Amino acid sequence: MSSPRAYSTRRVHPIATGGALPVLTTVVADTRPVIRGILVHRLHENGRFGITGVYSTFGAGIAAVRRLGPRVAFLPLPRPTERAALGALARSAAPTLVLIGHHVDEASAAFDLGATDFLVPPLTPARVDRTLAFLWDGLRGPRSRVDAGPDDRSAWWPFTDPGGEFLLPLSDVRRLQESRSGTVVHTSGAMHRTSTRFGALVPALARRGFVHVGPGELVRGDAVRELRQVTPDTWELLLEGGGQVRSAPSAREAVRSLMETLGELANH
Repeated sequence: MSSPRAYSTRRVHPIATGGALPVLTTVVADTRPVIRGILVHRLHENGRFGITGVYSTFGAGIAAVRRLGPRVAFLPLPRPTERAALGALARSAAPTLVLIGHHVDEASAAFDLGATDFLVPPLTPARVDRTLAFLWDGLRGPRSRVDAGPDDRSAWWPFTDPGGEFLLPLSDVRRLQESRSGTVVHTSGAMHRTSTRFGALVPALARRGFVHVGPGELVRGDAVRELRQVTPDTWELLLEGGGQVRSAPSAREAVRSLMETLGELANH
């Protein structure tokens, strides 16, 4: 087992009002020295996170989480044989969890394990800083966004393009289309051509309120504003903001569920 390096857990920066920022105790673990180094550097620069230990394996990191009870834990995505340890944490006072993997396609597994965010290399300082801002914004409030369940609408999802990895809030994603090179993501203000595999998104986003309405088509269920029948087996879905999607006959059950949801909303 690797030993934790010594870092101050009481570093704070003054704020404009003359007070001090509370420190969020944090454990860092990963097998890659470069990843550990970037995380430690950005945590120190941020000043709002106090590092209680840095470890080189998942096992050492999870043991430190049990022993130290940090508010935040950066851990490597565990192997299947190690995942029960995360389940045991969920039954106790679990920290806010950020998992670190090797490829963006592992995002679904990470979020299913309870991760608030998922990081993959190349890990840039700007990417880590976005994660720290997201954690701080959630943990300092009366109701933490990052403690919400997997269906929370404020969740963000990682996508990839030739420039690297980026995050989009699921609450802003209306539609996803399969393309030759990956997935086209439609948000309220833009269209993003990504290299993320559509097939990897379908099961993961289905658990987060998205509906598979036909081959290569996913829509956010609560973005559907109206359903118009085109044939006995197909429907036209009108989305918020004016977009339109035609369902496939194979999606009859999904469309029926949407109809029931829209009917319930209309009755309230």
